[in-house]
Amino acid sequence: MENVGLLVLIFLIVMSSSSDVITFDDIGIGDIEIPSLGTRTVSAEFRSEETGSVIVEVNIYAEGKLIVEISINNISHKIDGTTSFECRLESTNNLTIKATNYGTSPAIIYGNSTIRIRKQEKNIESESIVPSRIKALYFASILVPPIIIYVLRKKTVVPSSEKPEVIIV
Repeated sequence: MENVGLLVLIFLIVMSSSSDVITFDDIGIGDIEIPSLGTRTVSAEFRSEETGSVIVEVNIYAEGKLIVEISINNISHKIDGTTSFECRLESTNNLTIKATNYGTSPAIIYGNSTIRIRKQEKNIESESIVPSRIKALYFASILVPPIIIYVLRKKTVVPSSEKPEVIIV
């Protein structure tokens, strides 16, 4: 059964989506504190393995009444918790976060807020492209069952000395 667990773990690793996840802590911003009825702008640079046209998903974890605007390479979007947008990334990118607190108590944006970068899938009208995840699932459905059967049969092999004798008449 340990082998089956190992196979499942390998399968999950292979099937995980290829995307970069960056937290505000990772790029040196950390927690952003905004005074009541105030505005704070923070800038940083980050590196990305994905370049070109990408989909950026931003999750902001915060307390307080905030209006947050995020700008990556001069492409700006207002965020209410979670948003995703398309932009063009280079190997080194500029990130600017402008947060306005419209509440009467201080607000905070936590450093575990994330930026997830996914390669944008190209759409070709003349061809029907099956996403890579579906292709991987198809091949896994063909390859994984025989491996599991092999592992299970290997564990249940009965030595020939313990087999009952069969009398043929």
